[in-house]
Amino acid sequence: MRKLLWLLVALALVAGGVVLVHLRRQAVVRAPLPQPRPYAVRVARPRPRQVVETRAFLAKLESARRVVISSKLSGHIRQVLVGESQAVAQGQVLLRIDDQEVRAGLAAARSALSAARRKRDYNRRLYQRNLALFKTGGISREKLEASRVAFAGAVAGVIELEQKIRSLQVQLGYLELRAPFAGVVGRVMVRAGDLATPGRPLVSLNSREQKLTFRYAPSRGEIAPGQEVRWRGRPLGRIRTIYPDASQGLAVAEVRPREPLDLPSGSYLTVRVVVRRGRGCAVPVEALLHTPAGVQVMHQAEGGFRPLRVRVRVQGRDYALVEPCPPAPVAVAAEAKLSLLPLYGARVVGEVR
Repeated sequence: MRKLLWLLVALALVAGGVVLVHLRRQAVVRAPLPQPRPYAVRVARPRPRQVVETRAFLAKLESARRVVISSKLSGHIRQVLVGESQAVAQGQVLLRIDDQEVRAGLAAARSALSAARRKRDYNRRLYQRNLALFKTGGISREKLEASRVAFAGAVAGVIELEQKIRSLQVQLGYLELRAPFAGVVGRVMVRAGDLATPGRPLVSLNSREQKLTFRYAPSRGEIAPGQEVRWRGRPLGRIRTIYPDASQGLAVAEVRPREPLDLPSGSYLTVRVVVRRGRGCAVPVEALLHTPAGVQVMHQAEGGFRPLRVRVRVQGRDYALVEPCPPAPVAVAAEAKLSLLPLYGARVVGEVR
């Protein structure tokens, strides 16, 4: 009797469990499915625009010409006639080196030249007289040759002293250091009384004309002479040349500013080079979706948004020219959101003008 009772209890529990499972399945089937929440996006209508594509580079501002002036001769600095940041004209004297020793040698050489010229004139007259006597048989050939050699030696002595005087005059010019071109003094590295030696830097001079140089990877081939360069949104100049020698494995381009920049030499500034420009069907850059298959835009279609593969011709900071032109407004959002629009849909909350 007890066994029969336990059997009935077990059967009742099994039957109740089956009923509960069946009821649970029916509740799950009848429950409404969760509906995906549409994303809120803005749209933009494709419009014809002029778009400029640029590349940013870090450029260094320098003087177009810069020289460091040193002396060819040794001597003490007698006068420093310029100061740093001073504008100078071409040929203006920058500093003078003591020239007393050279002037003393020049005075001695001039005195010796005067005596040498008198000796030359005397030997000329002696040779001419001996030549006349030799023709009449008055002196021997040996004596004539001796007077000719003496005359030639006197002429050579005069020439040597004249060359020495010219050399000393040139040295006097070396002792006055002049500006090779008009510009601005950079650094004055000596004071009056310092010893100037050959090769020691004394004064640096910068030209008024400036240049900008920047480096880039040469493999892309986007940089070429003549391209427009902008700074702070305004035209700055054009690329003048591409240097034939690389710097640390990178190509170097030079830009000449149209107007002088009020910045110290050696400053760095970010410039943008115009690599492409064009006019056509433009969409906001934020409407582009980059996928492994290419670039797409999500254009508005019946019931939501559909992807359209496009080719980007020119991409500026805010807009890009694309082909083909989307036939309807395109979604503007982050790329992560754009990629989900075909699955979850979207709710348009505004239009980008």
